[in-house]
Order: sequence, then structure tokens, then C-alpha cells
Amino acid sequence: MSDCKVERLNLYTVPDSNAATPKAVVDEWNREIREKFAEQLKEQPLAAPFLKNHPSELEGDKPAVPVFWPANPAEPKSCQNDEWAEKLSDWGERGRSEFHNEYCEYVGVYRQDAEGKRRLKRIAVTTELPEYWLAMAAADPEFLKRSAEEVLGFTVTYDELYGNRAPQCMSPEERRKAFAVQTSGHCNEKKLVDAHVPAVPVGRLNIDHALFMRHPINGLDDLIYIVAFGAQPYASSTRDGPTRAALHDIFRHSNVLQLACRNADPAAAEAAYNLAVMQVLDVNLVEGATMAFADPLGVYIHSFGEGVFSLNGQAIPPEWIRRSRGVDGKWQRLEFGPDDNDNRFLDEADVEDVAGELRKVTSGYLAVKRIEVGPIVIQGTTQDFSVPTITVRRHPGNLNCREAKICEKIERLKLTYEEQAALEQTP
Repeated sequence: MSDCKVERLNLYTVPDSNAATPKAVVDEWNREIREKFAEQLKEQPLAAPFLKNHPSELEGDKPAVPVFWPANPAEPKSCQNDEWAEKLSDWGERGRSEFHNEYCEYVGVYRQDAEGKRRLKRIAVTTELPEYWLAMAAADPEFLKRSAEEVLGFTVTYDELYGNRAPQCMSPEERRKAFAVQTSGHCNEKKLVDAHVPAVPVGRLNIDHALFMRHPINGLDDLIYIVAFGAQPYASSTRDGPTRAALHDIFRHSNVLQLACRNADPAAAEAAYNLAVMQVLDVNLVEGATMAFADPLGVYIHSFGEGVFSLNGQAIPPEWIRRSRGVDGKWQRLEFGPDDNDNRFLDEADVEDVAGELRKVTSGYLAVKRIEVGPIVIQGTTQDFSVPTITVRRHPGNLNCREAKICEKIERLKLTYEEQAALEQTP
């Protein structure tokens, strides 16, 4: 009998919890996860004692810890104001490509009314990671096609998913690239960038319908990165010895101030840091806990504040709120507004603002402001870690996001928006 032992890998189930998912897709999805974990922990090795690859590696009671943040883009609001954040975020394809970087993307679905006026019918919101769709595209074209049709509610062709070459005639890697060119864009993944995949896909399927996320920041690699970034033994020096570092000092120390001016990155990093480092005991000793992403690994819609919306003074019709791509508590898609068989429009509904005043729902941004998204992590046993701490200098006060470099770009985009709006109004 051979003494050779075969390593058994702990597999994540798929994000939409579909038990009928082919094994080839599950395997490819887990290959993506292992690859992204290896890349990020190589770059941030001090997170390795705290952040594990799979919840089965944890010990203890292993409670689930939801991590969530507001889904609306924070950068345009920080740099300008909420009015401009609404305009820029709903700026069609340009708005999605530039500003939907909170692990949540949406498109407005517009239709003409009886008088021929173009109006907002509904919005489609997605938090699905692009890597899962890339895994489906590489492993099983038929399952990918069925999945896209289930999401969108209409027939999808292989040409719309892969371009004008039959996926059955391609290798898995060729299918992955073709799908990226046609449907996802390069998502800031080095392999796809090096393969000259464009940032914005050439096909319209994902652009027009928000099939899944495709902003370069909304990927699995960035999600693992920001959790690993927070799950490190940061400490500030005081006269009484080392102590836990403030979050804004951690961002300054790592020279990533741009991350501090979003909703997602501070929330994810702080949640990971609060678990990893509960107390700094010495320069080489911290009390904390191990953690891992919950199974299935994904970004989920944790809440939607539909109670602030009304239609003719009454609650929003329940059929106007349709959740999918997951299970209860772990949905990844939300469609808000009437379907095409309903003569009404989303812009007939009202939303209550913080002052208690009502305004019409004329943009997707107004709805996404009431959505919270994020992953779920699992906490392991609290213990002492003998690890060298990362000394972080203390700074007085918080960050001023209006001074962030991204604000220069947003100011330029604001001017472009104004110029484009002026041209559209010119007779």
C-alpha cells in the first residue's frame, strides 16, 4: 500500500448557492479563489496568521460577522456634494465605469411613456463578483448561457457572451479571455491586462443590463486585498507602550489615502482590524482572532431600506422589489421598480430624505443610497499572536477627503458632464 497522501482542498460553494452548479465550475471558482489569496498574502504576509483561506481552518465557535457599508459611491459626494454624486453616478455607462466602486453596480432601465417621454422604469443592482462569471465562462459555456438567461429573463447568444467565435472550439483559457473582451472587461486583472483585454467590454450585454460587476475595483482580488490590509498587527507608540492604531493612521502609513475616502474600503479594513487585533500587548505580541470569508464567498445585499419609498402615499408594491442570485440573507441582485407589463414607472414613486421631505425617484442613486452591501466573515478563537507589530505614527484629527487626489479627477469629470449636458440642451 502506498504511503502517498493526497491533500484534500477545502472548497467554497458558489456565491448564488445553486446546488446544480457543475463540478467544473465549482473547481474553477475555487482555483480563482486560491490564486487570488496566494497573490494578496504574498504582498501582505503579515496578514497570513490572521486571515485564513477557508473557514474550516478556524477553531472555536466560529460566529459569522456581517461586514457592510452604504452602496452609493462616496468619492463624488466627498469631493463635491450629494447632488453631484447623484448626477455623476447616474451618468450612464460613464458613471458606472468611473464611480460605481463600492462593490455594487447598477443601471437604470428607461422606457418611453404613452406621450413618448423617456422615463426611469426601474433599476437593476448587482454585487456579483466578475471572477465567478469568468469561472463559468472558462469551465462551462452552456451553464454560463443558462445562468445569464435566468438573470436577464431573455435569450442570450454565445456571440453576446464570447464574441463571434464558438466557445466549444476554444480552450478554457481562450474562453475566459473571449468572455472578458466581450462581457466583463479586464477588471484590472494582470493576466487580462497583459492579454490586451479592454477595460470596458466591447459587447453591450453587461453594459446595458448589469449582469455582474465589472468596475476594476470591484473584484475578488480587491476584496481579499482590503480585508488582508486590515488584518495586520498595526500599533501606535505611546508613553505607556504600544496600543491599537487609528484607522486613518493606518491608511496614512500605507500611503493609500484614496481608499479612506470610499464607503467599502474603510468598513472592510476596520472590521478585519477589529477582529485581528483586539489589543496590543507588546511590540511582538497582540491579542486577536483568526478569520476567514464565510462560505459561500461573495458580496451580498445585506439590507434595502424600502420603507422610505412610497407610491401614492402607500407602501411600494411588493412585486416592485425582486431579489435573486442567492438565498435569503445572501442575495446578490435587486431589481427595483415595475416590469414592462406594468404601465407605471419608478419615477412615480417618492423617497423620503433625511429632513422628512419627499422627492420623486428619478435616479438609481436615490435607491442605492438605501442599500447596504458587503461580505460575511467568520471569526475564529481569540488568542495571543507572537508577531512583530507594524509601528504606525499617530496623527491628530481625521482625514479631509476633499484634499484627496481623486478629487482633481472628479472635478474634471464634473466639467465634462456639464459640457455634455449643455450640448444636449442646445437646439
